[in-house]
Amino acid sequence: RKKLGNPSDKAEEQDFFVLNDNVTAQVVYDKTHKAVTISFDFTSKADDVPTPKLVFGTDIDAKPDGSMYKMVRYPKVGYWLSYNRTAGDSPLISITFQKIN
Repeated sequence: RKKLGNPSDKAEEQDFFVLNDNVTAQVVYDKTHKAVTISFDFTSKADDVPTPKLVFGTDIDAKPDGSMYKMVRYPKVGYWLSYNRTAGDSPLISITFQKIN
């Protein structure tokens, strides 16, 4: 909360942040209040949307409809990271970092 500011929706298990008109974030907490999931959603109008190459170090091939998806597990650190872009003229891009249970 110190890094993202005041959440628009605050709860014991999850916070939802509206960072601007085109970027939102969600943080999910475990029972000890440690973050277990951090997810950012970007509209196609957002400035500086992270690319797959920035997220993973390599590009992702788009499907014929323009959508993209990649998930990489990092078992040594106990997390996975995903990049998802929906199809269409106004795609939504989601980048999620989550603890492996």
